[in-house]
Amino acid sequence: MQDSIAVVPFETGGGWGYSVNIGARPYIYQDIIPALPGRNVFKTKADALRVGNLVAKKLRDKQLPTISKEELVEMGIVK
Repeated sequence: MQDSIAVVPFETGGGWGYSVNIGARPYIYQDIIPALPGRNVFKTKADALRVGNLVAKKLRDKQLPTISKEELVEMGIVK
């Protein structure tokens, strides 16, 4: 499973999101910033990729692929 995990950024209305694919199939589709109330999109493609890559790393490490607000703050995604 770990070799076939890929993060694919995509544009949303007014921002960015990401998909984590396992093989050719989408496994996680994230069109808003996780762990925040409301429907906030990532401001940049780079931000979406950074969070998506963390989710992919957690999957490879056999951890739950959840993201906390603290992780978003540490990554500079939110204040």
